[in-house]
Amino acid sequence: MAVQKQENLLLSVGANIVVPALLLSKGKDWLPALEAWQILLLSLAFPFAYFFYDLWRRRTTNWISVLGFSGTLLTGGVGLFQLAPIWVAVKEACVPALIAVFFTLFPSERFLLNGQVFHIEKIEALCRERGTRERLSADLKRASYLTVAAFALSAVLNFCLARWIVVTDPAQDLEQFNVELGKMLALSWPVIVIPCMFFMILALCLAVRALRRATGENLENLLKK
Repeated sequence: MAVQKQENLLLSVGANIVVPALLLSKGKDWLPALEAWQILLLSLAFPFAYFFYDLWRRRTTNWISVLGFSGTLLTGGVGLFQLAPIWVAVKEACVPALIAVFFTLFPSERFLLNGQVFHIEKIEALCRERGTRERLSADLKRASYLTVAAFALSAVLNFCLARWIVVTDPAQDLEQFNVELGKMLALSWPVIVIPCMFFMILALCLAVRALRRATGENLENLLKK
């Protein structure tokens, strides 16, 4: 069986955050011949192209990626259709909020028990031998609620960050709107990603503890080689 390719994290961050943020913030200085709406389109072209490149390279995607891609298009739509800046904040909050609602309604242990990392067949066999499969499912379900907390926190921080930074109506000054959008993207990593990572790491720690308790094995023995 072929091993599924992993996403290139550095390329993803570069195409989805770094390059668009730089273009939006400095595009008018670097590309003075372009209009503000053209710079906005150019900045959106990078996450747009990356989505399809990653889809082609790995031959797979997931609904979280699709939501993120849709959110990128909606952000551009706010500027291009000259909507009120509050819609940027609404859009920024909606994507993580929808993910949080999904995990609340349909908690999935598979989000933590990744088949590309863990030896699922071995874990299942050990749990059957020890009669701990139901206990493991319950523990992983509780751990998955920390991912809900992470996405809920992301929704709140996204909304607050967008409302604080993006205040210019694109119908009045699209160039300034672009600059504010670029600043928001640049700050999204330290302000949003780092706090949310705390909850995600805590969820993974709880999942690992549950696996060790259910299987009686050390973590190293449960990972794929």
